[in-house]
Amino acid sequence: MKTSKTIFALLILLQSAAFAQMNRYDYKRRLENITEKNWYEVRLDGETLAKMSLSMEDVRIYRLSNSDTTEVPYVIESMASTLEKNTLPFDVINKSYDKQNGWQYCTLRQAQRHTVNRIELKFAEKNFDWKVDVEGSFDQKQWLTVAENQRIVRLTNEFVEYQYTTLDFPPSDYTYFRLTLKASPKPVELEQAVVYKYTKSEGSYYSAPVVDIKTEENRKDRITSAVILLERKFAVNEIRMNFGVSKDFYRRVKAYYLVGIIKTTNGEIENWAYSGDFIASSIEPVIYNFPTVQTDKLKLEIINRNDQPLKIDSVKVLGNYFYLKSELEPGADYYLVYGRKDDVSPQYDVVYFKEKIPEKLKNAAVGEEWKMEKHVELTQPLLMSQGWLWAIMIIVILLIGGYSIHMLKSMKKS
Repeated sequence: MKTSKTIFALLILLQSAAFAQMNRYDYKRRLENITEKNWYEVRLDGETLAKMSLSMEDVRIYRLSNSDTTEVPYVIESMASTLEKNTLPFDVINKSYDKQNGWQYCTLRQAQRHTVNRIELKFAEKNFDWKVDVEGSFDQKQWLTVAENQRIVRLTNEFVEYQYTTLDFPPSDYTYFRLTLKASPKPVELEQAVVYKYTKSEGSYYSAPVVDIKTEENRKDRITSAVILLERKFAVNEIRMNFGVSKDFYRRVKAYYLVGIIKTTNGEIENWAYSGDFIASSIEPVIYNFPTVQTDKLKLEIINRNDQPLKIDSVKVLGNYFYLKSELEPGADYYLVYGRKDDVSPQYDVVYFKEKIPEKLKNAAVGEEWKMEKHVELTQPLLMSQGWLWAIMIIVILLIGGYSIHMLKSMKKS
């Protein structure tokens, strides 16, 4: 009887140790809607991602049943947009210039018909602002309009080196493409024309709510500073801006994000980290992509030089979702746990067999977030040691074996 109680007590210790493995994380969420044995996807939003490490090694899925607690393998996938550019061979066969209207013509030919939707141009000229028409033909006799009045620009001086010379148009498979460069005062030198089939796979993004945008003008340094306050801390990697300006503009912008607050004897100081810089221009949409950061505040410094400050109409701050893909089944409770300093990335076999995961997965709903209760680790050092866990298991096995032998001897005597 005494032996049975000892075995029961040791099994309770093992169960507690398993729970201790899960409780080392800061947060947990219950996974719901596990209705059948199948592959499921668990969506991680910006608020959840902000509580993990940037490398995401501190996230786990645990399966809890009456008998044990086990770690469940998963594959993680980013839902960011992906871009693919396939360069296709084209020859420049004709160049001509019309002195009367100042238009220049250039014809491109492909040896084999391919579907294309982008042409990138390179000119010897350092400064220009032209409009371009794109036409297509199969025989160079009948020309059909593909795109009209596409603007291409290049600015070069001691402060600026900027160009936007990309022509985008609907997918087309013409044998010949004719480019018409409008309003050039003299013949221009086209150095290169690269033709692409450009494919963008749209990702899945969330928008971090912007609570406030505070702008401040530094007239001495001619800089407009805009501080963007988010509703709370998010993992973000994209900023989109709209300016209330009707005329053309070109400004360099420096971007920063708040890392934290430093407490000093003189008070608190905001600790800002440099994210990078980008160009805000009227020529193209103002979109700044940067490596993911975890923050609740961003700062943009717009370099105005001698121009008037720009009015910011709106700002959107975005981040892309991540998904965990895992095989789950009913009959147990599943928990997503995350947030642990100095954790190590898990190593699962399933990452080598991604092609076997179905394309369409069932959705596992993520429940309410719970903050883990932390205990003083010094009170239970043995349970945190893998060596002691093995020692306890060996003791259990020896006790079970000894108890079995004792029972057999008792049966023989009787």
